[in-house]
Amino acid sequence: MVHGASKGAFGEILRRHRLSAGLTQEELAEASGLSVRAVADMERGRTARPYRRSVALLAEALGLSGADRDTFARAARDGAPDVLAPVCGPANLRTGPPLVPRHLPPMLAWFTGRTAELRRLDDLIGGGRGDNRPSVCVITGMAGVGKTALAVHWGHRVADRFPDGQLSVNLRGFDPSGAPLRPEAALHGLLEALQVPSGQIPAGLDAQVGLYRSLLADRAVLVVLDNARDPEQVRSLLPGGGRCLAIVTSRNQLTGLIAADGAWPLWLDALTRAEAIDLLASRMGAERVEAEPVAAQRIADLCAGLPVALSVAAARVSVRPGVTLGALEEELRDPHRRLEAFATGDAATDTRTVFSWSYQLLSPPAARMFRLLGLHPGPEASLNAAASLGGLPIDRARSLLAELIGAHLLTEVAPGRFTFHDLLRAYAGECARAHESAEVRGEAIRRVLTWYLRTAAEAIKVVNPARPMRPIEPLPPWSEPLSFASYERALGWLDAERGNLVAAVSAAARNGDHHIAWQLPLCLHDWFGLRAYGSHVTDWIACDETGLASARRLGNHVAQGWILNHLGIAHMVARDQPRAMELWHQSIAEMRMAGSNRGETTVLINLGWGHSRAGESGQALDCLRQALAAVPDMDRPLEQATIHAILSGLYRREGRFEDAMTAAGQAVEIFRAIDNPAEESGSLTALSLAYLGLGRTDAAIGHASRALDLARRADDPLAEAFASSALARALRAGGQRDQARTHDRHARRIYARIGAPLADPALGQVS
Repeated sequence: MVHGASKGAFGEILRRHRLSAGLTQEELAEASGLSVRAVADMERGRTARPYRRSVALLAEALGLSGADRDTFARAARDGAPDVLAPVCGPANLRTGPPLVPRHLPPMLAWFTGRTAELRRLDDLIGGGRGDNRPSVCVITGMAGVGKTALAVHWGHRVADRFPDGQLSVNLRGFDPSGAPLRPEAALHGLLEALQVPSGQIPAGLDAQVGLYRSLLADRAVLVVLDNARDPEQVRSLLPGGGRCLAIVTSRNQLTGLIAADGAWPLWLDALTRAEAIDLLASRMGAERVEAEPVAAQRIADLCAGLPVALSVAAARVSVRPGVTLGALEEELRDPHRRLEAFATGDAATDTRTVFSWSYQLLSPPAARMFRLLGLHPGPEASLNAAASLGGLPIDRARSLLAELIGAHLLTEVAPGRFTFHDLLRAYAGECARAHESAEVRGEAIRRVLTWYLRTAAEAIKVVNPARPMRPIEPLPPWSEPLSFASYERALGWLDAERGNLVAAVSAAARNGDHHIAWQLPLCLHDWFGLRAYGSHVTDWIACDETGLASARRLGNHVAQGWILNHLGIAHMVARDQPRAMELWHQSIAEMRMAGSNRGETTVLINLGWGHSRAGESGQALDCLRQALAAVPDMDRPLEQATIHAILSGLYRREGRFEDAMTAAGQAVEIFRAIDNPAEESGSLTALSLAYLGLGRTDAAIGHASRALDLARRADDPLAEAFASSALARALRAGGQRDQARTHDRHARRIYARIGAPLADPALGQVS
């Protein structure tokens, strides 16, 4: 036995592996062949030493292999504490006891001063919770004064007073892109942090607020709402009272929140001279400050006590050990360096002056890169995106970005991904407007938007190779798009670039690049559909609405028709069937105006899908039969086969298994004829389910096995998950429970990996 091991170490790691796999105790028991009581006893630490065979069965049921399996076995054997590291994050938790969220950013090691402010914050929670005690505190002050640092530092200091956790969200109220975080998007993140499964988060804002406040009603949670723009952005995110406390930071005073919602104000002023000198000492070393105390005092005064300005000044000295504080002071006072004193009280002026110190020392090419990065539409820029902005080769862009990082004007948040502090981004944008013509700025934005569109198109080809890509209008080859060798890499790029891609749609419309503003949402449709079960659905709808407005500006009826079709699908996913049906009817009108028979037929198919989802079988059959009558004349076998596949699912849901079998068989024949293995796999899965409904287990197993083989050949993980799930059902019906558990676990692992929910493969939409 390893000394110091906790009694429940194995139980805890077993529970975490189970939650990571998305299994309940009952499902794990069934998959492993153990009893539910045995699993529960092990998780609670009641079984001190589980049998080796039981541990092996559990590892197999959880899909553990290699080092994970060895660690799991060691935990069962000796309870070693080093195996207690989490195996899943809060975003993956869907069942089981809630984990306590700890979402505060890391505490800054150089936090200095604020003694009086910390004491006033302590008064909010001291001496018990009274009826007259505020549940909201608003910290306001000028840009760069340290509002966020104070909130985070205090939050860590009093974390034990909020035993149910700490939540934090950046509301981006003063993001230079002009796109603050919407309340519904912020609520999605907060609810997910509170372990609400994405599929159970209501679509409407009022319903989300009700659920959020209900979850917090009996808990003691600290909620930090950082960088708010106005009271309306905040109100929906406030807890309903009880033992919770919300800390709001903003550059605005948020008077309405104070007057109408009883928020307690805390104005944050600049640091005192003593506090400012302490901050300089913590950043550049106490010995340097002690060696030149007068110069240190003057630098503190020139920085106006702003923590951000003091940090930049300290950084400039720290990276140049030969520069004295006296020399730095002279640089700050030199009028020829266009530096200003920081005693104006104007936050925007002070901030620009601080950042100008480092900006003036950049080489001309790096200064240009800095300016153009201020035009980037999203929160982070990759190396390739930066190269596109500058119209530069990758190697040249890389060296310029390294210069910016060295000057503390840019941060590499992950390998090859760069971002600004929001004030630095604003300053870079101002520099671009001051030193680059409108034509140059427009061309730079157009270059990066083009790169995002072309790369997104390459990624979508890999994510869904069976989908016939709509023509992307010819675009100038300003920079080579990325290519992707696997589904995982393509999907990973789309996920990583989510914020940038969404922002790019709005930026294209603002820049007058309406041909990009409608093509990008159209291109991203399959990805939005795959990710629509999390918090992406709001972005999906917003992007499609922007694209629709741009298509209308161009008078492009075909583009309007397709985007309206996609917008209908998005609203259907958001459980707003009336709006979806309305949009699809508008889409049909645009398709008819454009003379697109194929488009009209596609929308009819989706209308049939919508009616079927609503249980309106008669209307669904009418739409699908109309579409089916039209596709032979257009020689569109793909659409024809898709209709048969959807009909099969509709018939199966009604218990018409013979009809379901016939329709699925027709779909299989057509997909096979046009050599589309991924869609053929899906239709074979539907055929297997129809046979299963008829009680023909052997046939169901055979078709599902064939579907699984085809899905793997097509490298389509979603089709593979569908087929594996159907095969598990058929095997279970045939009494082959061990093999059924194996395929069921395999399907669940795929669903978890690609971020899709457990789904019925027999129903879908056409786009």
